[in-house]
Amino acid sequence: MATREEAGATACDSFAEALSRSVVVISVCPPQAAEEVAAAVAAHAFAGVYVDINAISPQRVQRIAEEIRLGSEVVDGAVVGPPPGEGRTARLYLAGAGPAVDLVESLFVNSSLDVRRAGEAIGSASALKMAFASYQKAARALAGVSHALAHAHGVGDQLTAEAEIMVSAILSDQYDLPVAQALSQLRSGRTT
Repeated sequence: MATREEAGATACDSFAEALSRSVVVISVCPPQAAEEVAAAVAAHAFAGVYVDINAISPQRVQRIAEEIRLGSEVVDGAVVGPPPGEGRTARLYLAGAGPAVDLVESLFVNSSLDVRRAGEAIGSASALKMAFASYQKAARALAGVSHALAHAHGVGDQLTAEAEIMVSAILSDQYDLPVAQALSQLRSGRTT
């Protein structure tokens, strides 16, 4: 871990001083505190780029952008993937106005985060995080049920062996899923 000096960080005596010296504020806190943190930043009339990377709903990040009225440009962010390290890279998805996203993206050049764009609409990155997390949680629950069933019938080892040779593309092959097909048709104006 880098020291404060190696990281180029400057100590400040107060929150107000830190905000006055900052161009970008990145909020990463427990989800329940996201609006409170944004309101505290807004109370100090911060006029830079405010990046919310909290695991919150698209509606909450939109509320932060619209209702709290930060007086600054808001960028919606979401981290997806494992903690960086040992060949692993997490992705940081950003959504918002181009120049603000460009600025935030520049902060992570040569870092362990792979920065990607999720669009310009505030809430897009949070929606991606919510969708991915929903899939991950549901998949783990279904895997648990499958293993319980297999073990109850004495074929747990065989299920594990099948899983190890199986190439799963369920999430990436959206057009084989009936719900995804229906949504795609609705978006394009086609119905069956």
